[in-house]
Amino acid sequence: HVVKSSVVCLIFYISRFEKLTTVTNILLLNLILSSMIFMSSLPFMAVYMQLSNWIFGTVICKIVGGMYYLGIYSSVLFLTLLTFDRHLAVVYSLSAVRMRNVSYARISCGVVWLVSILACAKQMILRTTFEHSFENRIFCDEYPLISPLYSQLRQMLVKQFPALKNHVSVNSELVILVQ
Repeated sequence: HVVKSSVVCLIFYISRFEKLTTVTNILLLNLILSSMIFMSSLPFMAVYMQLSNWIFGTVICKIVGGMYYLGIYSSVLFLTLLTFDRHLAVVYSLSAVRMRNVSYARISCGVVWLVSILACAKQMILRTTFEHSFENRIFCDEYPLISPLYSQLRQMLVKQFPALKNHVSVNSELVILVQ
């Protein structure tokens, strides 16, 4: 509820006092929204990292994963748009007036949201919860055992370093996690 209240207050403040009549204000508002989306996924990720176990279920796993990547992708793209807008405003201050208008800003924001949603769709679709066969933990990730490479890599590590048997896992990006 705190996040929703903060977003509503922020949107009210910007629309009431700042007036969304400048390109910079429109881009900043969208950057704030993308940052809020990203930040709303962080408490779930923090609990997951602390417990090394996903406790929230499959639906929340998909939603949180999608929000995490949506926030990252959209934030990067909005920062890029802001940088480009500032470049136009400073370097081409007189000739860029046509390009720097509210309708272009709104169209650009729509394109950024569409591209960000499409970019994170894979993570949202493939992300699920699963129990690893070697550990009694539930993971929230893209399902890893699509190929035998994951289990072979873990078995090779445990064979080489037996002391790590209860402390090694491999995620879908083939990152070796040692706990």
